[in-house]
Amino acid sequence: MIYNKIDAEYKKELSGFLKEYNLKPDNIETIILACTHCSFAYESGHGELNNERLEFLGDAVVELIISDYFFKTRQGTGEGLLTKMRSAVVNAERMAETSKRIGLERFLLLASSADKSGDRKRISILSDLYEAFVGAIYLTCHFKNVYKFVLKTLKPNDVRWSDPKSELQEYCQANFKNIPQYNLIDTFGPQHRKSFVVEVVVNKIKYGPAIGLTKKEAEQEAARIALNDILRISTGEMSIEQL
Repeated sequence: MIYNKIDAEYKKELSGFLKEYNLKPDNIETIILACTHCSFAYESGHGELNNERLEFLGDAVVELIISDYFFKTRQGTGEGLLTKMRSAVVNAERMAETSKRIGLERFLLLASSADKSGDRKRISILSDLYEAFVGAIYLTCHFKNVYKFVLKTLKPNDVRWSDPKSELQEYCQANFKNIPQYNLIDTFGPQHRKSFVVEVVVNKIKYGPAIGLTKKEAEQEAARIALNDILRISTGEMSIEQL
């Protein structure tokens, strides 16, 4: 078994990582399997013992948790915007970045040749690692702690809007039956490099001001500020423990 080929120091560090997130798996072998890339499994002579099936499961678990969280905390937000918000959180780039940021990456088991070729930095492998890890803790830990792990590490409240103006307009039409109004309130700087100061009015409330090197850029930033403030108000700053 692959578990028997892992040294004691690896197991000790992995246990410390799990403890940091209050995860108490009833089977450490499943957690190690989640960290096992197929290249390592084949190199070890156990090709079938890799994290691909756990990745399949974890993908569904992550999407469920983020969907559930947004459904509960974004009251009044329509399906279209909820879908965009979820996509901004549940994607390969964000999960790969999360694997690196929280230190999960160091537990990835790769064949020596794959490691030398730089596979440890590949977005697809690191995002698969995160999903497989979530699949493993879903099978072996209390679901409440799995839920908290996903929210704490993926940080759904830090969602980055891809097109704030469009998304703010969609939100306003669905919830206020009107559209946002953008006001240019100032410009400054030399003629060749002017900066624009914009505020946006949503349902008679002003948000901003925002600054950009173009009027459009400033409007996008004002829309981002408004979305973040509006949705923060709508959540009531709900904590993970309340969910």
